[in-house]
Amino acid sequence: MENKKLLKFLNEIEKLDFNNLNFISDLNKFQFDVLLYLKKNQKSTIKFLIEKINKEFSRAQKYRLIDELISKKICKKKNIISF
Repeated sequence: MENKKLLKFLNEIEKLDFNNLNFISDLNKFQFDVLLYLKKNQKSTIKFLIEKINKEFSRAQKYRLIDELISKKICKKKNIISF
């Protein structure tokens, strides 16, 4: 990561209040990957997210992590998951 990008990232982190900072620190790599994917594409099926994103977690772990995002009201779930 370039120094300019790192400084920009740290400046954005400084702007967060304590609750949001704790919330972000609780997310793991798979959850970040899901959020980044949804930021780009807006919508996806849970099946696609489970199969295509981040192969280091088991299928059951991925379902639990996605359910956690939904329960925290970061993502919405109907037939598809979205921001």
